[in-house]
Amino acid sequence: MNVVQFGKESIEFCGGTHVQNSSQIGLFKILSESSISSGVRRIEAVTGAGVERFIHHQFEKLHESSDVIAKLHDEKKKLEKEIAEFKLTQKKQQIGKVVSSGESFEGINLYSAKIEADGNDELKQLGDDLRDHIKSGVGLLLSVFDEKVGLVCVVTDDLIKQKNLSAGKIVGDVARILGGGGGGRPQSATAGGKDIQKIDEAIIEFKKIVGNYLTM
Repeated sequence: MNVVQFGKESIEFCGGTHVQNSSQIGLFKILSESSISSGVRRIEAVTGAGVERFIHHQFEKLHESSDVIAKLHDEKKKLEKEIAEFKLTQKKQQIGKVVSSGESFEGINLYSAKIEADGNDELKQLGDDLRDHIKSGVGLLLSVFDEKVGLVCVVTDDLIKQKNLSAGKIVGDVARILGGGGGGRPQSATAGGKDIQKIDEAIIEFKKIVGNYLTM
């Protein structure tokens, strides 16, 4: 039994001295530190090759964690996509109501409504869905997002050919009522406006705007 002293900090009984001096220990990594009794602390550590094995094991755990994180990230993206598709499917149910509430004006069918959409891309998709559901007519959808008004107008091919109607021109005129602008193709066009308070007015004026183009 030896008494080992480390400066003024520690004097311990040791069952055996295993190295000539501390330089023989080499690398030294503390794994844990705890209290075993009043005024006595326990330090557990690895040395030399043990440190190398410890580091290697930590790298393995890190690699495994990276794989788990990547898998969770992929699952998150998949779930977000499924949720977005589900929400869009629910919002497309609005189109059925828009179609059923259409009205005839000057011999053509008009469809207009304020609906829910999360952005211009989604609003355009809903506009395309409306166009697919009407055999002949002009449709206008408006939605509020980002504190602004988004608009999409669609016109069926027969009215483009026979009446020379253009979704781009119509939606541009409606957007000006809302303090905005826009345009696009004759079949489908989008626009934006700033004045949310004038949405009802824009829907009413939509009929007059279409009527003006019918008389040209």
